[in-house]
Amino acid sequence: MNQKITLLVFMVLASVFTFSQNAEQCLFEKYNKSTFLDREKADERNPRVFNVRAKQKPLLKKVTNVEKQRLDSSIVMQWNSETNQWGNDVKYESTYNANGKQTSFIRGDWNSSTNQWRNTYLYEYTYDVNENLISEFYRHWKSPLNQWENSYKIEYAYDANGNLNSCIRSNWNSTSNQWGNSYKEESTYDANGHQISYIFSVWNSATNLWKGNYKYETTYDANGNLISDIRSHWSSETSQWQSSYKYAYTYDANGNETSEIFSQWNSSTRQWVVDYKSEYAYDANENLISCIRSNWNSSTSQWDYLYKYEFTYDANGNEIGKIFNQWNSTTQVWECSYKYESTYDANGNQISYIYSNWNNETTQWQSSYKYEYTYDLSCNLNDLILPLQNYLDVNFNSINKPIEKILYRYIGNNWVNSTKTTHYYSSVETSVSNVSLKNYKVYPNPVSDIVTIEIADGRNTFTFELYDIQGRKLISKEMTNNGQINLEGLAKGFYLYNLNMEGKTQSGKLIKNKY
Repeated sequence: MNQKITLLVFMVLASVFTFSQNAEQCLFEKYNKSTFLDREKADERNPRVFNVRAKQKPLLKKVTNVEKQRLDSSIVMQWNSETNQWGNDVKYESTYNANGKQTSFIRGDWNSSTNQWRNTYLYEYTYDVNENLISEFYRHWKSPLNQWENSYKIEYAYDANGNLNSCIRSNWNSTSNQWGNSYKEESTYDANGHQISYIFSVWNSATNLWKGNYKYETTYDANGNLISDIRSHWSSETSQWQSSYKYAYTYDANGNETSEIFSQWNSSTRQWVVDYKSEYAYDANENLISCIRSNWNSSTSQWDYLYKYEFTYDANGNEIGKIFNQWNSTTQVWECSYKYESTYDANGNQISYIYSNWNNETTQWQSSYKYEYTYDLSCNLNDLILPLQNYLDVNFNSINKPIEKILYRYIGNNWVNSTKTTHYYSSVETSVSNVSLKNYKVYPNPVSDIVTIEIADGRNTFTFELYDIQGRKLISKEMTNNGQINLEGLAKGFYLYNLNMEGKTQSGKLIKNKY
């Protein structure tokens, strides 16, 4: 199994759950360039889930009306300690087209003076005939005029295989009332669908031309494991690409990533200079149990410890604990810094998440904050139509329908209310072509790298389509019984799939639990 612990090729797709953040960057890169520590800060919102096979789902040779539920809005409330009541703070609303694709997303903030919701910003989306996202418009609310005003737009294009190969952002010029180019991102892929190059360019308004800024180039081994990732920047002086830094990766016999080495390019000696490394260890179930980061000491020509993560799991493979330790170079021992603890219900839904800091004076853990979650156990996440900005909660992977989350702060030896988010749904009658559920299964789910699709009737051919949470088609492949697809290049998180066979479609959720 290819354990992509690092998100280290391209910069945005790893944050698939926060689509609104692409105000600053197109969201089609498969990895996130950052140090492990930086990634962990973002990753705290995505504890890994238990590793179980997907339940078999029937292949009905007819179209039936299935009631799905659509997430229409979420309201965030703040606790008022003076009145001991919850008060409105933020509201998110979404609209969808007939195919369940999100067409708009509005954020509103509560105006306590007027006791009304006030518009803040708006996203609008359009799709092509293949339901690929092709444009995104961001607009902000102009209070004096009581109308939406353009801010920027992003346009997406795809290759013949459905891979997202370009994204162009344009900013609105309110003076000329025209769109002006801002930046462009371009990607290329190999025959296996691996993203092998990425170029970021900015618009030069003086020459009216795109100017290269930086690029990434990646290579893979025979098993499809990412083995190197090189970043280069464009030199205006030499009009050439110049190396900046690179990552190199190694794997064990099971395809688990065991090390990552970061090096920087020395332009004087024209050699790579080692900077730091991360080493990963796994238990017998291939769960990640530790990550150790070390920096290279050029004076001693040795590796110096920097920090360490340790992970623990329950019998179902749910991550129940994560401890961050820092290395004390004086005492030569690991010192506790902070930890996270999670609990789950019988279905595998995360129901609590507690963050604690280590108190050196008392030599005890000091609670800081916690989240508690509630669910509708009668409805599965697969039965939901969700917005592109999956603002349900980026802190957990649920099995059932999320209803509410509450954030508590630990103050004066007591848990005190802080914020509460409640999700509101509506029922939607949709024509769904189900696949006869005795004949097919997708496993493992969650998946690390290779996913298998089994159909009992081997004569049936079908098309497997995989989408990210933004609705972008990542994979489209003709398959037959016991077909396998390598997902090792995808970031950890939620994905949606369609199985199309004989004019019928079965949809489901797939969880990628390793990088």
